[in-house]
Amino acid sequence: MKLTINTFLGMGLMLLAFACSPDEPGPIGEPANKVEQINGTWEITRVIQVDIPAEQKGFPSIARTKDITDALPGMSYSGATFTFDANGTTPASFEIDKKNSPLQLPASGTWAFNDPEYPSAVVLTSNGTEQVLEIASFAEVEAGGIVFELVRSAPERGPYVRYEYYLNRVSE
Repeated sequence: MKLTINTFLGMGLMLLAFACSPDEPGPIGEPANKVEQINGTWEITRVIQVDIPAEQKGFPSIARTKDITDALPGMSYSGATFTFDANGTTPASFEIDKKNSPLQLPASGTWAFNDPEYPSAVVLTSNGTEQVLEIASFAEVEAGGIVFELVRSAPERGPYVRYEYYLNRVSE
């Protein structure tokens, strides 16, 4: 009788062990080509200005962030466009049509990612000067949106303001 119980117990443990084994993951597919994802024309829909020292001190949102999209009379960031061109899967040129915005970025030049395999920023180069736009996330690119962040700093006080540019894809 003891042998029968031990046999059933052993079989039960074996079934439990096989039932709990992990499933084999399915194929993930090829990684998305970041150059192809960003290639095309993007239009600014909103610009947020963030006071970095206020953010670091934990001030409430109302005291540290401001939507400045249409803050200046007669000027608006809305409608300004970024166009990124590529040669196949290699970054090439960029053009920024500022329209009537106070955008302080170069109008044209070449662009590249800071890291081709795992990019976290777009580097705009114009007349030997580089401007780095941090990429907040690639998660929304497939849905037609991207957020760039630009941090301004001063030698005597360090980073003091961050601009968050929200863009929607206009064309590929």
